[in-house]
Amino acid sequence: MKTPRKVIELKFKAIIAFALMLSMLMASPLQAYAEKNLELVTTLNFNDVKPLMMSRNQAILNNVAAYNTANSAQGSIQTGTTDINSLMVTLSGISSADPAVNNLRAVLAALLQAQSSIAVAQNSLSQSTDIVGVGLQTEQANYSIVWGIESMYLTYNSLNYQIATMEAKVPLLQNQFKVSKLQQKLGMCTEEAVQNAQSQLTELETGIEQLKAAQKTIKQTFNVNLAQSYDTAIQIKEVPDVTSDTISQIDPEKDYIEALKKSYTVRLNDSDTDKKNDATRSFQKGFYAAYDDMLAKQKILDSQKLKYAVADKTFKVAELKYKLSMLSLIQYQLAYSNFVSSKSDLAQAEDDLFKVYRVYQWATQGLIVNTSSQS
Repeated sequence: MKTPRKVIELKFKAIIAFALMLSMLMASPLQAYAEKNLELVTTLNFNDVKPLMMSRNQAILNNVAAYNTANSAQGSIQTGTTDINSLMVTLSGISSADPAVNNLRAVLAALLQAQSSIAVAQNSLSQSTDIVGVGLQTEQANYSIVWGIESMYLTYNSLNYQIATMEAKVPLLQNQFKVSKLQQKLGMCTEEAVQNAQSQLTELETGIEQLKAAQKTIKQTFNVNLAQSYDTAIQIKEVPDVTSDTISQIDPEKDYIEALKKSYTVRLNDSDTDKKNDATRSFQKGFYAAYDDMLAKQKILDSQKLKYAVADKTFKVAELKYKLSMLSLIQYQLAYSNFVSSKSDLAQAEDDLFKVYRVYQWATQGLIVNTSSQS
């Protein structure tokens, strides 16, 4: 059976151990990071970009971790303050005939008092931090990162169309260069005309190489943002379609009412009436601009569909004439090049409509995204 003195000493040792541990934890909070075994992403669809970025993008994960740390720190400091006060109460109830124990108790009491003062100061500082505002800023920043990656996805596909248009011109320019050299031998063409034909071909081939290099860079950037090796073979799929029916069913007035409640800039300025009003006006302008852009891009797409229908018929006629030897090879290649160009323009118009539709979707979630860097 433990003697009262022994109980006091054991209790005292426990208090010392707990106080020292609490002191270390409050001085340098520990952060635990769990490693994840991530599967390689080898095929990327547009609709997968957001969930993948939210779960794998290191910048986003760092932002979330920083917010969680700040959020939990407030609770930890409050809990720490309560624990210290409890220890001080417990310590005041301990008495001993041993001067050494009493001296140690006095030292520990002083330590706890100092820790209590620090905790009070930390608690006051943490309470002055707008955790809700920090959370909104974090979410806003993370979604802006997602939009940046989505924009890259759209850019990659846009490069596809440009490359297709340029590659369709290569056979035409190659033949024009060959013809110019033959004409030069026959005295029907100048050296300058030959050099010009060669220059056009070289510039076109160089341009194609540069666009393909840009696509390679985009893939590497995707891989880095997906937390996998930059040279992982990854396939970027096509941009989703958005139908005219989808656009026509949108009710901007109804959407705006809900979107305003979610607006990050408005909520972040909620405590200042003037700033909140300014933020509201700015959000309203951005929201309806996104909607107007959809209507404009829809008209452009409708126009491009008509142009493509004409180009398609023109090419089919040229193809038939070429088979009947009624058209030269160069004339046929020119018709094909024009057809591919029109087809690429149509695909780009479809993607442009989806892009502004996506911008509108972000607006309905309270985020007016920056589109100035994209076409």
